[in-house]
Amino acid sequence: MNTKLFLSSVLELFSSLVIAILILYSIYRIFKAWLLKRYSMDEGSVTFNIIISSLILAAAYLISGAIQPLTVTFKTLDGMSLTKTVYVWECFKYTLLFIIVGFVITLIGGFVTLIFFNSITKNVDEMEEAAKGKIGYAVLMSVLVIAIALFTRDAYTNILESFIPYPDLPFMPR
Repeated sequence: MNTKLFLSSVLELFSSLVIAILILYSIYRIFKAWLLKRYSMDEGSVTFNIIISSLILAAAYLISGAIQPLTVTFKTLDGMSLTKTVYVWECFKYTLLFIIVGFVITLIGGFVTLIFFNSITKNVDEMEEAAKGKIGYAVLMSVLVIAIALFTRDAYTNILESFIPYPDLPFMPR
């Protein structure tokens, strides 16, 4: 058995679980409070649950993009001859950084999608209509949230890759 690969995979699994639980729970709580306060939605309504579910799905899709860059970061750090304590600290530091960046991008994406789209359609307030129980508007807003996550995930992973501590390569003149 390849012990190093096994331990790296366990660290990746643990990091993935921590990221997923922290981000998804936080996203749920923040958007739940915002929807209940701003639109007076009923927490048990179908429209509320459709919208909140799409926000969680979009966050999950977006944040899952952090797993591969985080794995590359762990492997890069592993090749740097760090002590175990420093290695664990660096892995924790990068995991926390990736969580914060993903959290901020997810919040911005969700709020921008719901508020901006709602404001550019002058003839109807989709969120108010969803709050009144009109499922079609809740589905529309939910699809928009998920579509924005699909469009922004690559940019998010590129941002994360810019933080990976790749070793400097020597300049090779032509």
